[in-house]
Amino acid sequence: MHGDAGRDRVSLRTTPTCFYRISDPAALTGATADHTAALDQLVQFAIRGSLAIRTLDETLDTHGALDAELLAGVRASLDVSGLEWIASTCAT
Repeated sequence: MHGDAGRDRVSLRTTPTCFYRISDPAALTGATADHTAALDQLVQFAIRGSLAIRTLDETLDTHGALDAELLAGVRASLDVSGLEWIASTCAT
């Protein structure tokens, strides 16, 4: 569970659920010491980026967009080789 603030500075708790698969164990071993911590940080940055541009009302009205932005944001910045991002969802 993460606590973030939207554009109107209202605190919002989010609970992301993410699914990934290790596609290349050898590459993953050399890429990072802790892939779960690296993924957690990417997810946090993606959620904060999406929430920072919206008010609370906008976030609640466009809930499905937050899921899509989380998936796109993490896939775009996933630099941990050996992992394949499958799906994610974010409950607010």
